[in-house]
Amino acid sequence: MRVIFTLFFLFSVALPFIAQDLPKGFTEAEKKIYKTYNHPNNIEGITVPPSFEPRTMAEWEELQGIMIAWTSYTTILRQIVDYAQEEGIVYIVCSDSNSVKSTLNSYSIPLTNIQFLHAGFNSIWCRDYGPWTIYDENGDNLSIVDWVYNRPRPQDDLVPESIGNMLGLDVYSTTSGEYELVNTGGNFLTDGKGNGFASRLIYSENPSLSTSQVDNILSEFMGIESFRTMQTLPYDNIHHIDMHMKLLDEETLLVGQYPEGVADGPQIEANLQYILDNYQTCYGRPYKVVRIPMPPDNGYYPNTSGDYRTYTNSLIVNKTVIVPTYEYQYDTTALRIYRDAMPGYNVVGIDCNQIIGSLGAVHCITKEIGVSDPITIFHAPVREAYYPGNYPIEVEIISPVTISGVSVYWSVDPDNEYNEVQLNNVGDGFYSGEIPQQERGDVVHYYISASNSNGKTITKPITAPDGYYKFVVPEESFLVDISVNSGWNLLSVPVKTNDMAAGTIFENVEGVVYGFGSSYFIADQLENGAGYWAKFATAGEVELRGTSVMDNITVSSGWNIVAPYKDKIGVDDVASVPANIVNSPFYYFDNGYHVADTLIPGMGYWVKTSSDGELSYYADNLAKANEAFEVSTIRVQDAAGNSSELFVLGEGISESYYTCPPCGPGNSFFVSFDDNTLAIKSGLKTLDIKNAEYPVTLYTNADVTINGTTYKKGSKFVSNTGSINIEVVETPTEFSLEQNYPNPFNPSTTISFAIPESGNVKVNIYDMLGRKVKSLVNENMDAGYHKVTINASELASGVYLYTLEAGNISLTRKMMLLK
Repeated sequence: MRVIFTLFFLFSVALPFIAQDLPKGFTEAEKKIYKTYNHPNNIEGITVPPSFEPRTMAEWEELQGIMIAWTSYTTILRQIVDYAQEEGIVYIVCSDSNSVKSTLNSYSIPLTNIQFLHAGFNSIWCRDYGPWTIYDENGDNLSIVDWVYNRPRPQDDLVPESIGNMLGLDVYSTTSGEYELVNTGGNFLTDGKGNGFASRLIYSENPSLSTSQVDNILSEFMGIESFRTMQTLPYDNIHHIDMHMKLLDEETLLVGQYPEGVADGPQIEANLQYILDNYQTCYGRPYKVVRIPMPPDNGYYPNTSGDYRTYTNSLIVNKTVIVPTYEYQYDTTALRIYRDAMPGYNVVGIDCNQIIGSLGAVHCITKEIGVSDPITIFHAPVREAYYPGNYPIEVEIISPVTISGVSVYWSVDPDNEYNEVQLNNVGDGFYSGEIPQQERGDVVHYYISASNSNGKTITKPITAPDGYYKFVVPEESFLVDISVNSGWNLLSVPVKTNDMAAGTIFENVEGVVYGFGSSYFIADQLENGAGYWAKFATAGEVELRGTSVMDNITVSSGWNIVAPYKDKIGVDDVASVPANIVNSPFYYFDNGYHVADTLIPGMGYWVKTSSDGELSYYADNLAKANEAFEVSTIRVQDAAGNSSELFVLGEGISESYYTCPPCGPGNSFFVSFDDNTLAIKSGLKTLDIKNAEYPVTLYTNADVTINGTTYKKGSKFVSNTGSINIEVVETPTEFSLEQNYPNPFNPSTTISFAIPESGNVKVNIYDMLGRKVKSLVNENMDAGYHKVTINASELASGVYLYTLEAGNISLTRKMMLLK
């Protein structure tokens, strides 16, 4: 164990740091001190790795309690104590317990589940310097691991020893010799199964160690066998991953999300994709990712001097989740996301505006301490089921006390009674059994329960029966025929099959199949609800047989390739949760992009959303307004028959709604305007045409000017190059008659006029006595802007009147002929 500092050392070295409101980052004074600072060297703890194989506890495992340091931000601390003491013991490190008791009593907070530790400390940030709970391979030998804190705060560095002394636990310290390791708790997450996550700050703060040496220390002291490190973030000054990422269980990553391109958003997305591309869960499956907004600070993000507000900096303490909150309009969404992702938990919020400016929130000022007699349950939840057949349940139990029984409780009606199936001990801590076959379409809810010979019982999820796992029994299998073109196709898999490998589903595909996340990736295993690019040598049919899928489709902010399931559905019947997040048409690819009015099983569709959410066939709020906009089209077709649509817009809809989806992989035909839209409303735009076989023909269903020449609705334009400029011939909103030009004139002049609707139009010239001297126009004309040029060589010099007559409208102007 470490030896407590002498009074002399406390007063001569540590006194300047006592009870200060120190931030998570360095103060200016600390930056100067740290250059020559030596961490406490009078440590007598265990400075070699444990003799047993260690396992570091995950945050969602059973806790005996948490610790906090009672100093600044007491408004936040007392609320944490209030919530946490209902779930376990709160160990409060403090200098004056009577003062703490007085504060808690004044807010009617019970003291029955609180223990005080009178010990020195420098700051509130006990996540970074506090103890890490480890067990041996049998779940026994509860111990503490302590790293070197990366701040010149000597009393903070000794807190884990004080906790160890108080609880009678061994403290393993990576604080000297070959095992000296600097690290912070806010920059470390683990799943309890040997997988760890951190930013690469841990490597930069240990320059004398190689990456393999750092990994080895974590392996020997904490049992971390797979250490997943990510790039640090540009605007997160402390580079702690708990500011934007959190593990909710062994397979679920909660990841913060900024608006596209804002602050640390690009690096967070790159880090997330790196994890998904290179690592799987401890059960060998892809991670489930839950996105949660990174809220602005009164409209400002960290890149514009806003505080680094985050919802991932939360605390899980047994059956309660304490979430930092900031502003009601964002908090309600964040709390809903937690409740949806963690069913059965008591999710509560604490206003953290007071503390977030110091670069931390709830997670940063708390630290979990595990129980001494854990029953730890590991289980890979059933993600998919087949029909017919029972549903296998496999469980691993780690416990220092003999397990007396393990059961799975299941129900298709969780509001009523659960059914019990006892699991069989198959050796080495593993148990197995089956939930019996249920009817097609049933939703099966279940949870695991384990008891030991001491009479203790733990469930998985810990919140059961209020929290549970669930899966859907698939509907009857059916056959889907998907038509494919030669070349590139945007397709999907509308059924669930036993083998979802890309090469099995699309067995005649040329090369690889591409999916889309934030960018294209090679898709080896296909998923329902997503679309994929696949290339075929010849046109034909793909025949798929499988069970039906009926679920919401998860979408991320930005572009997504989505797909319907077994039934056709009109796009106006697709709904979004949250409402109104769809801000583009649904585009399909048929040798070029086209707008869909119906989604067809087997095809994939591009759609752009303004935020993360879900698309559903059954929600109440329509995904896009069901309005009739004035839209005309221009079809662009090349010599090979590839075609794509452009849209000429009227009032009521913006060009940005028709933003162009990403170009397909390979050499697929692609058309867009130079502003990356497929629409034009006004002004001049240039076409961007790729992978075309010339000549290219434009079939216009609107009046437009192409390369300076006006083409009426129903005409076509042919080009042997891709240099094509288009301008809309706008329809006027009212009748007008312009002054002729030139004026005075001799003998020719031009008269311009506008008519907002089609009909008979007359343009005549009169002398000053009202006699008609010349008829210029007398015919039916389309709505639009028109010109007529006259030659008045037969008229005498003088002033004349010219008129426009259309329907009930009559407009008159003067002009002068001078010879």
